[in-house]
Amino acid sequence: IAKFLPESPDGLKGLKEKGGALRLVRPETVRSLPWLAKHGRCSDNIRPGPSNIPHAGRGALATRALAAGTIVAPLPLIQIANGEILNMYPLEVRKDEEDDEYFIRKRDAESNGKQLLLNYCLGHPESKMLFFPTGSATNFINHSPEPNAKLVWSDHPNNHKHWFDLKPKTLIEEGNQHL
Repeated sequence: IAKFLPESPDGLKGLKEKGGALRLVRPETVRSLPWLAKHGRCSDNIRPGPSNIPHAGRGALATRALAAGTIVAPLPLIQIANGEILNMYPLEVRKDEEDDEYFIRKRDAESNGKQLLLNYCLGHPESKMLFFPTGSATNFINHSPEPNAKLVWSDHPNNHKHWFDLKPKTLIEEGNQHL
C-alpha cells in the first residue's frame, strides 16, 4: 500500500483530482479513448447470471446482441506448464518440535484425484501444458451440445501468433519469456 501513497501527507491533497493513487504512481495505466480504440478489447459483452436452461446453474449471458464473428470476450490465460501439478495425493499429519500439526504428502502414494481447477483449464491430449482462463466472466462460458461461440487465437498483435512457430525447447530455454 505504501507504494501507492505520496511520500508526505501533503501529497494526499488533490490526489482525487489527479485521478487517484494509481494514476500518481503508474500514470501509464490511464489510457485515452483513441488508445483504447486501437489497443483495447471490450470485456462487457457478457456477464455471469442464472441460465434460462433448467438446472443448468450459472453461465455467461450476452449483455447485448452480438453479430456472428464478434469477439465475445478476451481470454487472458495463465500457463500451467505441466497439468500433473493438479494431481492430489493422500496426506499424513505430522507434528513439529512445538507439537503443532502440519500435513505432508504420503511417501510413494499414488494420486487420488485432481484439483477442481482442472475443470476450467484448456489443454490438448498430446500435451501436458494447460491454460487457465482468467478473463472477466469467461469462466462462466459453458459447454453446450449446440455451441454458439468458439475459442480462437486472437489476431491482435499483442498475442504473438508467431509463438506457434517456436519449438517448445526454445520456449523453455528462453525462460518462458514468450508465455
